[in-house]
Amino acid sequence: MDILNEKGIKTQKISGVQYVYKDTPYWDCEKKQNRHKRDYIGKIDDDGNFIPNKNYECRQYEKELCGVSTVQSSSIAERSYYGATFLLDCIGKTTGLTQDIETVFGTEKARKILSLAYFMVLEGDILL
Repeated sequence: MDILNEKGIKTQKISGVQYVYKDTPYWDCEKKQNRHKRDYIGKIDDDGNFIPNKNYECRQYEKELCGVSTVQSSSIAERSYYGATFLLDCIGKTTGLTQDIETVFGTEKARKILSLAYFMVLEGDILL
């Protein structure tokens, strides 16, 4: 139940079930009042254990994959575009092919070889 000790995490009992939610206060400019947004993240079972819901589990999994900590330092939106070369870079690193080419040919020649290979893969109908 460490989640209950985090900032903004609260509980609410609805129809005999104890739900856990994250409370996010914000200022409503139109009504000139503080408001609260509730994001339900799970519930507490009879033994007092936290049971996360699917949305919360998905967000936690995405944060682990992206390497984002659970505490956000800022709420700046960012959009990134990764093209086909990013995919090819990942394949090369995962399979070890990039490292093997660098070992055999050296870093500078390996970059040129990979650049040529990427071009040939991406522009497949061009014959040299």
